[in-house]
Amino acid sequence: MPAGRCANESNPRGWLGFRISAIGLAGTTLVAVVRSVVTIIRWTGHPGAGGRLVKLVNQLVSPAIYLFVAGVCYVGLAARYSALRLWLRRRQAFIALEPLWQRLHAVFPSDELDPARSSFPLRLGHRYWRRIIEIRDGLVQLGPHLIDAGYDPTRPAHEQSTTITTALQRHAEGRKPRSHSTVLVAAPTSANVDDDVDQLVRLSHALSPT
Repeated sequence: MPAGRCANESNPRGWLGFRISAIGLAGTTLVAVVRSVVTIIRWTGHPGAGGRLVKLVNQLVSPAIYLFVAGVCYVGLAARYSALRLWLRRRQAFIALEPLWQRLHAVFPSDELDPARSSFPLRLGHRYWRRIIEIRDGLVQLGPHLIDAGYDPTRPAHEQSTTITTALQRHAEGRKPRSHSTVLVAAPTSANVDDDVDQLVRLSHALSPT
């Protein structure tokens, strides 16, 4: 059954919805089969055969249709709910990254990427990734000054806010770094991009004036 195969291949969010739809489709299939068999029997010369059975299966029609519609609606609503949770999480991170982005943008204004085509609040994706990329670009360029300021890559970045502030001041004053090397700041502990963002958010909180 297509709905059953979709359930097996779908993510946990869609599994339940497709299973409900599959049950609804199975119910309508059962009704169709019983009606067909009874019709054939009656056509062969038994006009009153299967009356009670048909009456019984006819009661399954409405529940089966409701189950099918409920399963399809559940998949759509679950997808929208998941998208809403993702949007809220990104919105929260976008706002939390503001202090760090402002500090870096003040000394590296040329790192600003092309603005989003739309500033509509719900169209957050472009601005969200743009902010993360601009922050990472700024931290890479700040690397030589961080080395001169004594930044320790083995320690969490949010515990070295004073060192990062010093490096920003050195660059703003036009001082030339002694090294041309860079250093990875707020390194994520895994390959998950959310972990990378979490590290940047912690650093941003540490650099926030409030």
